Amino acid sequence: MRRKPTLPRRFAILGAVLFLIAASGLTYFDYRLAVERMADVQHSASMVAARTLWTQLQNYALPLFGISERGPPVRGIQALIIEEIDQQTRETLLNTDIDKIKIYDAHGRVLYSTDHAQIGDDDSKNPRFQASIAGEESSYREELGSIVTIHGPQRNVVMQATYVPIFSPLDNIAPIGVFEIFTDFSRLEKAAQVRAWVRVSVVALGLAILYGLLVLIVTLNDRALRKAEEERGNAIAEVVKVRAEDASKSAFLAHMSHELRTPLNAIIGFSEFIEKAESLHLSQDKIIEYAGDIRMSAAHLLRIINDLLDLTRLDLGRIRPEVDAVKLTDVVREAMSMVSTQAAQGNVTLASRLPEEPVVVQTDRQRVKQILVNLLSNAVKFTPELGSVTAILSVHPADNLVLLRVVDTGIGRSGDETSDRLNILKYGDAMIARKLAGGGLGLPLCQRYARLLGGDLRIESELGRGTTVTLEIPLRPRAIEPSADDKQASPGESAAA
Repeated sequence: MRRKPTLPRRFAILGAVLFLIAASGLTYFDYRLAVERMADVQHSASMVAARTLWTQLQNYALPLFGISERGPPVRGIQALIIEEIDQQTRETLLNTDIDKIKIYDAHGRVLYSTDHAQIGDDDSKNPRFQASIAGEESSYREELGSIVTIHGPQRNVVMQATYVPIFSPLDNIAPIGVFEIFTDFSRLEKAAQVRAWVRVSVVALGLAILYGLLVLIVTLNDRALRKAEEERGNAIAEVVKVRAEDASKSAFLAHMSHELRTPLNAIIGFSEFIEKAESLHLSQDKIIEYAGDIRMSAAHLLRIINDLLDLTRLDLGRIRPEVDAVKLTDVVREAMSMVSTQAAQGNVTLASRLPEEPVVVQTDRQRVKQILVNLLSNAVKFTPELGSVTAILSVHPADNLVLLRVVDTGIGRSGDETSDRLNILKYGDAMIARKLAGGGLGLPLCQRYARLLGGDLRIESELGRGTTVTLEIPLRPRAIEPSADDKQASPGESAAA
């Protein structure tokens, strides 16, 4: 799905299009004005140039009209006059912009042209000739596909054609012909175009800088707004998270207070019975039974308190593993022996799959045993009668890992519940909701111990089909220290601890 352009991007695109249109229009109009101004200047200059040039050539060209200070023209000398005019014309036009001249008689016949092929042509229908023979001076800008000049044939050029009337030196009343000059306007037009582009480029550069600054301001403002909105969203999310953690913490504390009060109430109650043994006529056997209940409640209370203290010390990084050579096969057998009574009471089958050769690793024996006992005890607790719990030990040298799996055929959990079981607050909350036995500290504590040993704890579970908990331990020693997650205790966990 294509993302919708942001406001600064749309503004930049629209602004760039408008800027290009404005720059193109400005260039065109500036160029046209420059050409028109140049044409006006060239018109006046061409008039002066035409009159000046005729003054220089009239003594050579007047014989073509049959007028000469030396008398009537001599028959057969027209070719000599044209040659003489050619020579004088080339010398005169050598350092000018004039590329061609033509001389007409009063009837529009071409008496002379630098393009000899045009001599004798009838141009009487030319409206510009007609206006000039009537005594009017005029100048026109013409785009010509081809023209023969004193420099040779040229194609696709712009010429300034200037017409001035010719008067007889003896009679300055009526024109006797027309003098026309052609000035190459292409170079001047290109120069005007270049100057127009330079002017427009300077203006466009200034506008581009201003436009760029405007886009930058809008972009920075948009980023600031987006950042503020993102920070606002993060703040709201953080508030929601804190409130959720507070709610979970409150639920966890409520559950822990219940877990702590239950053995304490038992201890206090049975102690009161023993104190009043004489008045209640309690037998010696009953007193011994109550004392045993007090011991069991105290042991349970001590276990909860120790778990909380261990969690707190782990979070503070105050527990360090005692590394030694540990034979894991023996540790597994000892842990299974410790939960065998619990399994027998629940009619749950305990089994193990261990390698034939002993598996020895450098780790903390007590912590590994503590993790295994907890995992096996949990598995037995949540496995119904006639179910099974299996401890599996495998070695993976390529990954530098030893895997201890505890597989049960118990009730299982859904994906979300499985991940929550490693979170003290969420799991404690679930314990309250389901009225399950236990403080909810076992699995989170096991995970922290596993990370303390340089490994990890993973849970795979499917609702109604059982659970597999995998303890990963490094086969070869590596840096063992609390992870970043363990060093930074969450507010809820620290408060709970």
